[in-house]
Amino acid sequence: MAFPRPAHCPAAFLRWLACLFSSVLLMATAVAGYRVEGTPMAELAGRLEPGQFAELQTTLPPGYKRFYDVLRVRLDDGRGIEIDGWTDSAGWDPGRARSYFIGERQYKKFISYDAVANTWRELGWEGEPPPKYEQYGHTYGRTALDSKRGDYYLLSGASLFRYHIDSARWSALGEAPIKGFLSMAWHEKLDKLVAVSPGHQVYAFRDGEWTTLGKSAVDGYHSLGRYNRKRGDMLVAGGNESLRKVDLIDGQGHIKSMPDAPFDIAIKDTALTYDPLSGNYLVFRRNQRQLYELDPDRGEWRLAEDWNKGGWPFGQYGYHVPIVIDELGVILWQHEGGPRLYRHRSAFAAGASAAPAADKADKADKADKADKADKADKADKADKADKADKAEKAEKAEKAEKAASAAPRQAAHAPQEGGPPGLPVPEAYALPDPKPYALPGMKTEATETTSSKAPVNSSGRARTGEHEQAAAPAAPKATPELKAEKADKAGRAEKATPAASPQSAAGHAAQGPSARGGPPPAPVPPARMSALLKQMKPGEWKLVPTTLPQGYNKLSEVFFVRFCPLESGQGTYGNGWMDAFVYDPSTQAFFAMLMRDKSEKRLVWLDAELRWHLASNPEGVGDCSYNRRAFNRLSIVDGQLYWPPAFWGNDRKRVGEFRRAPTRAFIEHGNARFDDYGVGIGITSLGQAGDHAAEWFPELGGWIMHIAGSDTRNADDAHWPARGGHTEQGAAENKVFAGRIFLYHPGDAGWTYLDRTYSQGFRGRLVYNPIRHEMLVAPGGYGPDDEFARITAEGKVEKLDRARLENGEVLHYHTSNNNLTYDPVTGDYLWWSYNHQRIWRSKDGRVWSEYEDFAHYRFNGEGGLFGASSFIQVAPIAGTDGLAWFDPNRGLILHRLRH
Repeated sequence: MAFPRPAHCPAAFLRWLACLFSSVLLMATAVAGYRVEGTPMAELAGRLEPGQFAELQTTLPPGYKRFYDVLRVRLDDGRGIEIDGWTDSAGWDPGRARSYFIGERQYKKFISYDAVANTWRELGWEGEPPPKYEQYGHTYGRTALDSKRGDYYLLSGASLFRYHIDSARWSALGEAPIKGFLSMAWHEKLDKLVAVSPGHQVYAFRDGEWTTLGKSAVDGYHSLGRYNRKRGDMLVAGGNESLRKVDLIDGQGHIKSMPDAPFDIAIKDTALTYDPLSGNYLVFRRNQRQLYELDPDRGEWRLAEDWNKGGWPFGQYGYHVPIVIDELGVILWQHEGGPRLYRHRSAFAAGASAAPAADKADKADKADKADKADKADKADKADKADKADKAEKAEKAEKAEKAASAAPRQAAHAPQEGGPPGLPVPEAYALPDPKPYALPGMKTEATETTSSKAPVNSSGRARTGEHEQAAAPAAPKATPELKAEKADKAGRAEKATPAASPQSAAGHAAQGPSARGGPPPAPVPPARMSALLKQMKPGEWKLVPTTLPQGYNKLSEVFFVRFCPLESGQGTYGNGWMDAFVYDPSTQAFFAMLMRDKSEKRLVWLDAELRWHLASNPEGVGDCSYNRRAFNRLSIVDGQLYWPPAFWGNDRKRVGEFRRAPTRAFIEHGNARFDDYGVGIGITSLGQAGDHAAEWFPELGGWIMHIAGSDTRNADDAHWPARGGHTEQGAAENKVFAGRIFLYHPGDAGWTYLDRTYSQGFRGRLVYNPIRHEMLVAPGGYGPDDEFARITAEGKVEKLDRARLENGEVLHYHTSNNNLTYDPVTGDYLWWSYNHQRIWRSKDGRVWSEYEDFAHYRFNGEGGLFGASSFIQVAPIAGTDGLAWFDPNRGLILHRLRH
């Protein structure tokens, strides 16, 4: 029998023989048939009910003990990091009964699941492969499977590569007209690779030739795309520049508009797939724990699954990549906790409750809420009017009593002496003076007056009086690990005392803050912003012009950090996954530290005259060391910036050390040196050791730090007990504790352990509230344990369980697309959600109600109130009733709050 030379085989004779053998093997298996029926996956699929998930037990590649490790690559610094984030792109080959997935995080990894052998395999890079190392980015949707020819495509930069499955070799196909972080798929009806590029152009490719199909409403950047074998068409959706746009590319190549999605779609937190039974498209929203369904024929979206009320099929962490197994009518989900099969329960099936995502129920709910809010608002206004009348009478009496005083009291809201030359003094807002506040046993004689020369902190308030320190909770029993660090800490504590502090480069004394606790200081408002807010109506939003640094054309360029080496010309936004700019009342400026992975460390600030400035790689913090993001670590106390850097390996015990520099040196000279300050916590079990939150707590006279830890089921974490115990819900659900909270008083030899939290301590947020004299601990990480806590002025940690709306719906906070702050008048907490396009309000951090629904605005994107990116920060404007948003695409946005 004569065999033809196999396609794609190299010319070398031995390689030809190898390819010939693979062709013979393919012919044999074609006869025998790679049938998925009878496999463990098929057996499990046969037992699934609609709406049910089940874990698929599989064999891992040699050398792996957990599927978790299969979905990770090892970086040069020894860390393992996930490869399946920001992607939903994997292919299923029904003829070979195998899946194919390329994940990337600096290094690429190519894996495949063989259903017949029920085994995962790691595939290779023989031939002309794509670069295995790319410093930045993810896979996104840049892979496509042509199962007919056995080719798997990967776009890397602007170059297209093809992996021929049967010969296990790569080929470089040259430059492509598409590039960037887009999605593509093999359109089997057209028999072409199809992709939407940034700029809305739809391209098609086959046999080395590129053609265009037309324009789509979808812009390719961070978009999603999926070919549907059941329907024979391809859906493209979302992306940063077209977050809700959806188009269908049919079997003739025509581009058809679909109804806008009722939510934002972008590759960072959504996955696009389809139901192999109904053919409807499915959008999985990871952070919201929801699954939406689109019926293209009806042109209707419906909510198919909402796991906030229970039944969440995945663990607390990890990403989710769907792979449709058409012949079994199920979807295989790659997840670090183990692969899972899912049989979809259609929201459009007969008997299914119609939960349209379009807005009938939503509008009814909003109308009801609006009615309740209106009634509450009227009652509240009447109550406030009565209180205002009483307050006015009391104020007049007080003024009359003080009129004869030789040294009249200085206005509580005047700016601090020594501010920027020529800074206008704003007319005081009609806000009540802060009530004297004292901790148990605290002296309060000095709380009646406020000196304009008093030290100030980042709450925007000047400190008053001398007070005795509140008793801190007892430290945990000394462990061998902590004993080993005792001498080291004692030595480092010397650095923490003001007397031992060196001078900054600009010659400003780097004095440490007082370790004594005290009441919240009086607010010092920024003059220009205060004046602008006074001209605004309550509830108004306003885009405010600012001045850019010389040589910069857009604010996004100021927020754009350069990757190292700096001359590479590459970079990205450095303000992702952090909530706030930090206010310095001594200079009336707002500061933020920006970074991303191995990038420059860029300090940016908006000064009192609304001019932007930046300092690249300030001495003492500026290097190319790995700091994933800034998160919520920067604080300002007494005119000093405090920055706790990340540490890795055994140096994790140094987490808790600060680098500090005077704000005025940056204002006056444009740069300054950051000096070492403080001591490390002294433990290495910190998870990702830069992903924590730190904030100054005036009443406790020290910094709070919320860090990760093993959960309390782990014996290694037994010496960090949960002192506050469980909430009622926590006891009923047998919750575990994960995060750890520490307190550091300046000059102490070490950090003091306070308590545990239900949520993980990384990627969280600490919101000091000077009105309520407490600190809200917002959750870090992902998953069901994203729960809040509160730290009181006495140092007690109170668990608050999961945040909920008044109707019981669970809310999920994450630093990637949410911001937390507080109302500087009432102290109510405010939660801005980019995904939900709402602001919620809460008095206690437990129950939240709607403050702002942006339905009457164009929320984001072109012509929107906010820009296309969720990387936006917020800050309360001290001494006013306003908030400031810092948007790299829009600029400075002010909002005057409604009360």
